[in-house]
Amino acid sequence: MNITKRIGANIISQIGGKIPETFLSLMILPILVRYLSVEEFGLYAFAISYIAIFAPILDLGMAPVLTRELSKNKEFGRVLIGDAAILRVFLLLFCVLLIAVTSFSFNNKVKQSAVIITTTTFFTYPLLTINSVFYSELKTWYIVSVNILKKVLFLLGLIIISRLNFRTFGVLGTHVLSEIIPGLVLFFVGLSFIKPVYKFNIDKTKFLLKESIPLFIVIILSTLYTKIDIVMLSFLKSNTEVGFYSGALQFYNFLLFVPAVISSVVFPLLSKYYEDNKKTYNALVEGTLKIIFCIGFFIFVFSLLLSRPLILLILSEKYHNSIDVFKLLAIGIMFVYSNIIYGNIFISAGQQKRVLVIAALNLSVNILLNFILIPLYGAKGAALSTIITQFVGFLICNYVIRNITNFNLLKDIFLLKFDFLRFRSLKELLNENSN
Repeated sequence: MNITKRIGANIISQIGGKIPETFLSLMILPILVRYLSVEEFGLYAFAISYIAIFAPILDLGMAPVLTRELSKNKEFGRVLIGDAAILRVFLLLFCVLLIAVTSFSFNNKVKQSAVIITTTTFFTYPLLTINSVFYSELKTWYIVSVNILKKVLFLLGLIIISRLNFRTFGVLGTHVLSEIIPGLVLFFVGLSFIKPVYKFNIDKTKFLLKESIPLFIVIILSTLYTKIDIVMLSFLKSNTEVGFYSGALQFYNFLLFVPAVISSVVFPLLSKYYEDNKKTYNALVEGTLKIIFCIGFFIFVFSLLLSRPLILLILSEKYHNSIDVFKLLAIGIMFVYSNIIYGNIFISAGQQKRVLVIAALNLSVNILLNFILIPLYGAKGAALSTIITQFVGFLICNYVIRNITNFNLLKDIFLLKFDFLRFRSLKELLNENSN
């Protein structure tokens, strides 16, 4: 199978897998929001968002580096996977302790208990370093299948606990089990493709940390950027406002699978061609950015048209306030899609520090705007902060990429310069270089 067919197979499998995953999510969401009150749903969203802020500590930015190195040299990569798994064990202990200590500052036993329960999802993380092999081998349908399994388990668990009336803590316990069980399944499947070397190697570990630490800081900043809205809403407003924002965010997050699918396939290729073939690399950068921006534009239009009927149908009338929040978030879709791809481009070129600076600026802008807009407009203020920050990040990325390639997406957008016939030459370049 040539490289473009493999790319197509991976994209189709992920999109095809996303259909049942989305269908299951659309079955879960109405049960969840009807079973819990808006305030309880806000508590559930807060607990998941709070521990997500600490999740990057478990990886230290190693996952993209593992994928990149596996794409170049499988034998070297399997040693790095083993080293990363051992490091994650120590990071897990530190992370759990850190969450336990910080949660005592809440002065709210319910919030504290919710966070501690949710933290147990972290216990499979040392095993999941093996996930990078699925991306490097362009076998992402395994991850897609496991994501579907997570949804199935959560749906079944939700049906059971709704009959037992366990409320928020029952939902959180179900979430934990639906994460841990599929994680174990993925680990054992991954062993059939690669046998990690679980033997600590100080030199290789130093290399891994040197490459990953800038990414770790980027991921921390990016995670804070995506989760800080909910945390700040909880403290500056109320769990009810968190509920309205999280209701809109459920639909918004559904839409983020598109750049995730494309980046999971394109990133290994960018890593491969950056040093080997600059012509193919530049063509891949231009083609991917143009495609992702156009997809983002069309999804933005459809989101505005369908937001009201979808939210009222799936979430119910009590989430009426989520409609305007989602419309605001949808404005930033074109920019966040492009920004995700920009991040992959910078990492493939070994320019993690540039990503770090951009992420730090984005987070600073977002927090500043949240302090101003959330007290004034609540959930809508958090959404406004998000879209402004995404646009600022897009402008910065478009400027910085000129140090890697001469392509200027913003200029092509203004000039409506989208020559899709050039994608045929990109296909020929990819096939030529894969032979």
